[in-house]
Amino acid sequence: QLEQKMNRIERRDNMFGEIAAMHKGDLMLKSQQMGTAFPIIEPMPHIYECWEGMRWYEHGLALFGGYAFFLALKLKPLARTGGYLPKISKFKAITSFFVFEWFGMRRSMNRLQGTAPNERECYKYGIMESKER
Repeated sequence: QLEQKMNRIERRDNMFGEIAAMHKGDLMLKSQQMGTAFPIIEPMPHIYECWEGMRWYEHGLALFGGYAFFLALKLKPLARTGGYLPKISKFKAITSFFVFEWFGMRRSMNRLQGTAPNERECYKYGIMESKER
């Protein structure tokens, strides 16, 4: 961890000169100029790789979030004022489940790209941290 912090300090010192020399249309400023704090497993992961890289509790949170939203739609005040329509409520619950899944896939993508802590993924895919990094 000390080596990672020293690398971050060195990268920060060189960052401003690199930003001045970079192309103006570059949208990945943080990861390209500062580097990543964690090993990169896949720089541009496919959507299936992101879904496969999700952890079990992220799927569980998505399922729980969709079901909780479905139950919230059936509450008395909301059903009284908005009218409880079962088909629309089920559609909204399924949509919220997919939104939560998308959030989990986004977290998985950050771990695969090395912008979030990814020790489990490095162990899973056999990527080890080098001493000089």
